[in-house]
Amino acid sequence: TILGEIEGRDEDLLNKINVLSNPNLLINGDFQVWQRGGRFSGGGYTADRWRYQTNSPVENAICERVNNGFKLTTQSADYVYHVVQVLEPEYANKLLGKTVTLTAKINSNVSDDNIGLELWTEGRSYGFCKSKGDIFIGTFHIDTVNNNLGVTLGINNAMGFIEVEWVKLEVGDKATPFIPRHYTEELALCQRYYEVVNDKNMSFVGFYGGDARTQSVFFNTEKRVIPTVKTYHGTVNGGYIYSEKTKSEVDNTVVIPDHVGKKGFDICINYSSNILTYVDINKPFRIHLTKWEADAEIY
Repeated sequence: TILGEIEGRDEDLLNKINVLSNPNLLINGDFQVWQRGGRFSGGGYTADRWRYQTNSPVENAICERVNNGFKLTTQSADYVYHVVQVLEPEYANKLLGKTVTLTAKINSNVSDDNIGLELWTEGRSYGFCKSKGDIFIGTFHIDTVNNNLGVTLGINNAMGFIEVEWVKLEVGDKATPFIPRHYTEELALCQRYYEVVNDKNMSFVGFYGGDARTQSVFFNTEKRVIPTVKTYHGTVNGGYIYSEKTKSEVDNTVVIPDHVGKKGFDICINYSSNILTYVDINKPFRIHLTKWEADAEIY
């Protein structure tokens, strides 16, 4: 059919564009993945791999998910408000001696002069991108990498907002089309740095034989370094066990993550918690959680 021929041509054209497009060195460049939530008013990570920072003594900014990407809104014109993505040293070092191009598609109600899209390494700025309509672009030669390489995006000394559809860092002196990754691929890349599971029905069965341990929890993606793992029941760190011995719930302080590695961890009972009050040797017990998170991000 005519429609089939058109669709076939469109697919062929997209495949050709993919071949011509350089890969994006940034992760979550189009802000698809938001494992921590969709709206933030304080410091820390927002969209995955993008960490909010400011020189303001009070936060005065909102970072949030919008239909076309990421939105940052400031409520003061006296400070700078940014999100930052830092490349791991092993990847940053591979760019030494190369030319790279940084681009982003940004809509805003503040002056272009107050929008900061910057490439930097520790102790040095390579410079800021310039606007060409709603596209900001800059080309830089990487002659120094001091432990890291990062991209900063935000508003400098202006009250207003920016909406960012995508950001791309690529090797070469020309900007090539931004091609989004499939969500599954992007999520896996993000989960190498941070992974969270929210499930109010999580439960684990274990036995006590001198070392109280349930089955292991395995991450969806192996972490880049051994992560910091936290477990929760509700908003409280830990979890609770249901004791068949006392027929009661035991508070959150009993449950801890243990034997943490890049691939997973064990959910354990803290031995110092007078455990034999609650469980019998070689008798089953059940641990309940509502959330766990594994953080291997760059800070």
